[in-house]
Amino acid sequence: MPRLTSVRCNHCGAPLEVGKETQFVTCGFCHSQLRVEHTESSIFTTVIEKLSANTEAMSRNLEVLALQNDLEKLDRDWNLAYPPDSPGSETTGVVGSVVAGLAAMILGFNFPSGIGIFLVGFGLLILVAAVLQMSRNAEFRGVRNRYFDQRQMLARKIERMRAGEGTGERTRVAPKRAADAKVGMKA
Repeated sequence: MPRLTSVRCNHCGAPLEVGKETQFVTCGFCHSQLRVEHTESSIFTTVIEKLSANTEAMSRNLEVLALQNDLEKLDRDWNLAYPPDSPGSETTGVVGSVVAGLAAMILGFNFPSGIGIFLVGFGLLILVAAVLQMSRNAEFRGVRNRYFDQRQMLARKIERMRAGEGTGERTRVAPKRAADAKVGMKA
């Protein structure tokens, strides 16, 4: 017959009898599920639900740290591609180019043929540059909107995880796509 050892329930303090090889036991008084811990000098019990709750809390904390790391990486990548102290505005260059192009064309129509043709051509060139800049601005706005959407999604997930509403699922930051590469303008 196996030798039984007397231990106490870690939840209610009731006496329990466990065998030398026993790893888990349910308390007959409070019905707590217990893990039987064997050390060189003692045998004791630990409530499994508490271990499970602690494990879940630690898992959630690790998830929050991972999401915060993803958010910091997203911000770092954005700031490398578009430094916050970059001069200029999306529309200032376009408006300036349109005004300069139109002014050059108007002047060109009022000058003699040689210089007038040059000014009209120069004005058209400036207007083409303005159209290209508008295209880059639209592309930049798309990249910026994707960045803000992804940043907002990560921030919301972090808040939900901190509030204990996490699902345990983590959405990784998508790798930078070629279409999201710097669009050739400063923000």
